[in-house]
This record gives sequence, C-alpha cells and structure tokens, in this order.
Amino acid sequence: LHVLVSSSEFYQQEAQQLNKTLNHVKTSEINLQTMYKRWEELENKT
Repeated sequence: LHVLVSSSEFYQQEAQQLNKTLNHVKTSEINLQTMYKRWEELENKT
C-alpha cells in the first residue's frame, strides 16, 4: 500500500478521477437547471 500511495501515478489518477467526478457534477447541475426551467415553462402555461 505504501508503495502504491507513494507513487506519482497514484495522485495523477486521483486528480483524473476528481476531475471526472467534478465534470459529472457540472453536467448534472446543467441538466437539472434545464429541467427546472422547462418545468417552470410548463407550470406557467397552465
């Protein structure tokens, strides 16, 4: 475990995973905002 954690690749992979997760969160937030705007449009039509 120490050898794995002490390697530079471990932190590089960690950063890549973090970036991937943050991008997923950003995409999810954009989708949620889009759905909410659409919901508001539909609510205003009734």
